[in-house]
Amino acid sequence: MESTNDDSVLDHKKQYINFSAIIAFLVLFGYALINIYLNDYNPALFEIFCALGFIIAAYMMNYRNKYEIGITIGNAIISILAVYNFITGGFSSTGIFWVFVLICVIFYINGIKSLFWVTALMVALLISTILSVFNLIYIPYSLFEIFMFFVSSIIISIFTFFYNKKINDSIQAINDKNIELNNTMKKLQEKNEELQMSYNDLNKTTQELDTANKLMIGRELRMVEIKQELEDIKGIK
Repeated sequence: MESTNDDSVLDHKKQYINFSAIIAFLVLFGYALINIYLNDYNPALFEIFCALGFIIAAYMMNYRNKYEIGITIGNAIISILAVYNFITGGFSSTGIFWVFVLICVIFYINGIKSLFWVTALMVALLISTILSVFNLIYIPYSLFEIFMFFVSSIIISIFTFFYNKKINDSIQAINDKNIELNNTMKKLQEKNEELQMSYNDLNKTTQELDTANKLMIGRELRMVEIKQELEDIKGIK
């Protein structure tokens, strides 16, 4: 029963992730078309690559029965997108806002297992920030804006992590109760089978007693008839 519940939860999660993958594909493909229209081909190729990556991840997760591989591919693409938007700034320096969204998406996909990917993403963003300080790359945000971004991202990550942990704990508690209930039902079923067997034995014994009782009554009646016959014979004599 526990396995059935887990499979049901996983199936629902796959449906939501599939829907999210389709939305991500459409958004990225839309951005790619805009960049192609603006003759900005490099970002367009990158966005098409990421869009196709989401489709491949969904395919691996569903049709190749490689759920963990599909999830890993999805996490990797999300992390790459987050770093890309952080470094380039996206459209009109709004890319940093997408990083917040992508962090939430990672938590949505992985739950409390997101700690590795979020930590890796934060390290990558920190390295990018250090490189920008030494003018090795250009990031279209001030150090104060980047600092506030890190503070707010860490706060969001902490709250989201414990929120997911609370959900996982609740699900685990429900599963434990289901297991306990199933064990109780199994014991009740065994008791019911024992009672049924006892009832069958009692019914069989009752039938045997009823048969014996009928034989005894028949014998008594026959003895009465014989006694009456003897008295009739004596009367004739």
